Amino acid sequence: MSCGRFIAEVEEPDEDGAKAPWHFWVLVAALVLYLGWRLIEVIIWLITGNWPS
Repeated sequence: MSCGRFIAEVEEPDEDGAKAPWHFWVLVAALVLYLGWRLIEVIIWLITGNWPS
């Protein structure tokens, strides 16, 4: 139901303007660092035969 008065124009969501929140990118960066470190540990293990602790 409407009173007929103009209140605000409806903004259409931009497909290109949809951005992930900043904390999502912090989690992505942390995941990349963690998996990168685990990859380094696997490479050390393959070369030396001893799991780094």
